[in-house]
Amino acid sequence: MAANFKAGSQFRYSTDSYAILDVLIEDITGRTFSEYVDKTILVPLSMNQSTFAQPLPKALWQQASAAFDAQGNQIKGDWRNYPKQSAAGLWTTPLDLAKYVIAVQNARKGTTTGPITPKLVDNMLSLHLGGMGLGPMLKNEKQGLVFHHSGKSAGFSNRFHAYVDKADGMIIMTNGDSARPVVSQLQNAISAHFNWDLSAHIEVTPYAMNNAKRADLVGEYAWERDNSKRMRIVKKEDEFEIDNLFEGGQFKFIAEAPDTLISTSTGVKVNIETNPQGKVTAILWSGRFRLNKQL
Repeated sequence: MAANFKAGSQFRYSTDSYAILDVLIEDITGRTFSEYVDKTILVPLSMNQSTFAQPLPKALWQQASAAFDAQGNQIKGDWRNYPKQSAAGLWTTPLDLAKYVIAVQNARKGTTTGPITPKLVDNMLSLHLGGMGLGPMLKNEKQGLVFHHSGKSAGFSNRFHAYVDKADGMIIMTNGDSARPVVSQLQNAISAHFNWDLSAHIEVTPYAMNNAKRADLVGEYAWERDNSKRMRIVKKEDEFEIDNLFEGGQFKFIAEAPDTLISTSTGVKVNIETNPQGKVTAILWSGRFRLNKQL
């Protein structure tokens, strides 16, 4: 894995870095990653329906959901296996994930649950570049600091949001590639029902992007690390539609600033990158994934 910028200078979502941690843990402990995590994290947290084992042991197949692609077809083999276990290998349930969330909330009150100590949680919830903590993403809302994460692998779309300093939160798990709009609708409904400010809806003052920039933004974009994973931007009157061509789903965006689009349903931001001549060259999705414009 090559380093292409100075550490700490910018945020980059990196599953490869977690893969290095997998190997480091195995080298130091002499155990497989899943064995070590089961004993030191999952079992102490009573997450008894969770495992990082890859492939999933046959004894657990009947308890697992089959995965479905963006066209609604069941994925061959029911699901995929991931060698990057810490980044993409967790099998869990909403109830088990809630045990982790509650352990973090309790640690803020001074209570230790298994490996989740107050000192560890203070470090986890320290804000870094890209709105990241050490593990979860962080966001300040009117009702308090929120920690959250969206889990996405082939055929599964999941999300959790929880307040740090009060015992409220939500976990939404689905077994479909195209489920994220539904997940956002559920998030909005749950938030409204409990009078939380965890809704995916946001209020934005639209920016009047000039016509030349709007026209230049339209087109197809490919992920810098895998040219087959693409998105297409289409202009729709006063907004843009971004079509996810490899996972499925369409998302509506409006211009928030000269170089920023924002989703009207999820709040996800897309930064627009240009060359010295002002021509659009790439987009940066949610501060994490850079997609280069295809000519």
